Amino acid sequence: GQHCRFKPGVSSAARDEARRVGLAHKSLLHVAAENMVSWQRLHHATLALLASNDLAGLCHVISAEFPVIFDVEKSALIIESETSASSIAAVGLDVRPAAQISAALHGRSLYLGTPSEAGTAIMGQAAPSMALIRLPDRLPDPVSNCALLLAGKHTTSFQPKLGSDLLVLLAEMVGVTLAARLESLAKPT
Repeated sequence: GQHCRFKPGVSSAARDEARRVGLAHKSLLHVAAENMVSWQRLHHATLALLASNDLAGLCHVISAEFPVIFDVEKSALIIESETSASSIAAVGLDVRPAAQISAALHGRSLYLGTPSEAGTAIMGQAAPSMALIRLPDRLPDPVSNCALLLAGKHTTSFQPKLGSDLLVLLAEMVGVTLAARLESLAKPT
């Protein structure tokens, strides 16, 4: 039998390429595993939201269960104080001026990263990072005047470069559930 002999440079290049491909593969597996955990967290959060029977239950899920599900310091549902329905704040929504919410969002519908002064004021405490997501504006008032706040435990919890798809979906689930709970409040029993 004949043997193939590679020059030392070729076999070294082949080993380096195999190592690079191996690292890329590991990286992809890591991202896929993290993605799966994120989707599981969203699933748990959605089930918790659906299990809430009323507005107070919904606020409890957000303030007590979301921090455990998403491993965050604090979670809150915030409503603009200018909203006529601010009377529902007694049930567990944080009431903040619209301008303060807008400042914390930096004029956008989603903010991820280190909180600004307005962000820290909204949280009521300092946190290394935060996610603030306005509930979808296609939902009826007062839902569209609300925002979901998640205070991160680490600077890496929420970063601008972080994918926001899951957070947008979460805000949508919160918004739809809030709209349903408010609708059932409005109906005479």
